[in-house]
This record gives sequence, C-alpha cells and structure tokens, in this order.
Amino acid sequence: MGNCHGRGWREPWNLHVAVVLDPANRKSAVFRAATAPLRSIEAEMIEAAGPEVARAMSDRQMKEAALKKAETKASGGDVTARADALALAVQLACEPVAPMPQSLVNDTTAKAIEITLAAQGGPLFVVGCEGGIFDTMAGRYSSGVANLDCFFERPCR
Repeated sequence: MGNCHGRGWREPWNLHVAVVLDPANRKSAVFRAATAPLRSIEAEMIEAAGPEVARAMSDRQMKEAALKKAETKASGGDVTARADALALAVQLACEPVAPMPQSLVNDTTAKAIEITLAAQGGPLFVVGCEGGIFDTMAGRYSSGVANLDCFFERPCR
C-alpha cells in the first residue's frame, strides 16, 4: 500500500510507465505478454473469491426479498412486519456485498477508477496498449476538464 511516515500518514506507491513505440513494433503482443502475469493473478483471485461472493450475493437477495415481503405486510398495518422491515433495511445497509476482485482496468472514466479503487481497497492497474488513458486524464469523459486526482493521489486509510 504505502510507506508510513509518522503517525497516521500513508504515502501511496504509484508507478507510472509509458512505453512509446512506432507503428508495427508489436506493441499489442508485448502488451499482452507484459500483462499476462497480472491477468493470471486477477483470474486466480476471482476464482478464489467466487464462492464467497456468490454466497453473499444470494444471502443479500434473500434478505431483499424478505424486506419486500415485510414492507408489503407493513403497508397493510402489520406492526411486527414493520419492525422486521426496518431491521432488515438497516441490516442490508450495514452489510454491503464485497465485489469480485478486480485489479486491471483499461478504457474507463476517472470516476469509475475512483469507485473501483474504493471498492477494491487495494492496488489497481490501469493498463492499455494504445494510450487512451492519457485522453481520459485530459478530460475525455469529463467535458475536457482534466481529472488527475485518482491517478496521482490516494486518500489515506
């Protein structure tokens, strides 16, 4: 994550690499080979997390169905159902389902990168063989307004 400098201060580790080659220099093939280990690790993380994420999502869906049922009963005046609905609503709000692991993104918005970083709580590799990320940094998805924060800063935890 980062180095700790003093009390409560964390400095993020950012690595920015841009490789520039002329056309017909096998950029795509080299890119695939260079990112293959990262893709392999991500696939292993997804496979390992899959069953737990599936269980958590199923449990959440059952609680959401129970909440709808309790809300329907509560709207008819059932006081017990109202209490159940309120308890389930609070429980659902306090128990978000962790997303599937994701460590690689390509052509995406700065906001989506921020959301993914927050959800994953760990490193994120923004990769691409065509350099579109520089257009994103320059404001491609934000009306020409550059948004560099998620690329160079990370809030302390």
